[in-house]
Amino acid sequence: MTSQGWPVPIQAPAARRATARPVRALRTLVARYPLLLVGAVLVGVLVVLAVAAPLLVRNSPYQIGLGPSMSPPSANLWFGTDKLGRDLFSRIVYGSRTTLLVSIPSVLLAMVFGLGLGLSAGYFGGRTDQVIMRLMDILLAFPSLLLALAIVAVLGPSIRNLLLTIGILYIPSMARVVRGPVLAAKEREYITAARTIGAGTWRILLRHVLPNILSPIIVDATLATSRAILVESALSYLGLGAPPPNPSWGEMLSSSRQFMTLAPWSALFPGLAIVYAATAFILLGNGLRDWLDPRRR
Repeated sequence: MTSQGWPVPIQAPAARRATARPVRALRTLVARYPLLLVGAVLVGVLVVLAVAAPLLVRNSPYQIGLGPSMSPPSANLWFGTDKLGRDLFSRIVYGSRTTLLVSIPSVLLAMVFGLGLGLSAGYFGGRTDQVIMRLMDILLAFPSLLLALAIVAVLGPSIRNLLLTIGILYIPSMARVVRGPVLAAKEREYITAARTIGAGTWRILLRHVLPNILSPIIVDATLATSRAILVESALSYLGLGAPPPNPSWGEMLSSSRQFMTLAPWSALFPGLAIVYAATAFILLGNGLRDWLDPRRR
């Protein structure tokens, strides 16, 4: 109150104004990049399914004889049963764990090695660049699925070997994605300035080059995850994925081939799960590309 008895206007607290800024920024981000929001929500749902699988299903994905073989969807068995009478809904939910456990670490593995090879090839150039990129070209010359089949055949079918196989499969493409921006970045003024003041090679690479080329790497890694999901499903379909009784969407499709006429739901739901997961990461990757690329803003 003032001396005349009039109320003093109450200003918005600083905390409220600070909270309003992120909300406005989020609304602007959603309005400009809807694909980013849709992809993030779909991927988030997939991650929640994988993490909270024991809380979301009533039946064990390994329990045999929960119902008649290939029984249709019902109130108790939402997606029906497979040929052994196991709950398809439980197996699909737990199958998301297998998919993410293989696809995400395999892409991270490809990122680590591809990043190292791409940085070395692009920054050092010369013979180092020639040797590394010719090796990458040799790997890229093989069809991806054929190369994956050859590696899994040598290592043997298991989740660990499947992870290593898909990681090796995407190292060449990741190295090529990294090499291009490094070639452009090493000619910039800030790199020349860093060399002038005596900065070492690894300091330049890690503190000056790498932070400025992360955008294409993040986008490519997200899109590579969608491709890794398809490769994992294809190898599981051929019997070279996670060994039984581990639930895998590709293995569910394979085991339902002979029942597709009598029980189409046995192939429909695993197929939809694969499409959902691959599409989610594609949308997220496209949204990140639009958001991180300054030319698209």
